Amino acid sequence: MESVTYRIHHSTTYNYTSPVRVCHNLVMLTPRNDGYAEVLGHRLQIRPTPPILSKRTDYFGNLVHAFSIEESHRQLSVNATARVKIDKRELVVSTMPWNDVRKQIVTQVDPHWLLVCRFGFSSSRVYLAPNYAEYAAVSFTPQRDILEAALDLTSRIHRDFKYDT
Repeated sequence: MESVTYRIHHSTTYNYTSPVRVCHNLVMLTPRNDGYAEVLGHRLQIRPTPPILSKRTDYFGNLVHAFSIEESHRQLSVNATARVKIDKRELVVSTMPWNDVRKQIVTQVDPHWLLVCRFGFSSSRVYLAPNYAEYAAVSFTPQRDILEAALDLTSRIHRDFKYDT
């Protein structure tokens, strides 16, 4: 199987107008190993250097680093570097109608039903609302291919919404 190796660099710098005495942070900047990607190396560099850097895996399998800086500082920089090998795979060009996929999840026929059913419920940060379903319904017309519908929805979100920092 063919593969390609990527070198990834992420940098975030916060410059404060006045000194910050204490800051608490969570960062998710570690690539994940899965069936197609292998992390060959990863490094996280934080300045000023936090006295304690803890890590845990979140509900979704992401590695989360937590740290606090309890000294006065005017700048915080977080840099992550990684080398990741990605195996070549076939692109999915044809799937099945989204409503058939939904039926397989609801009836627990799909082998991945338990992994995806959690996204059908409200959470403490995102609640279910009829207007969300109405917006998505434009893309998810009956019998439309699920990949085509998902690509249409994400394109519409990109076009229709403005990121609010």
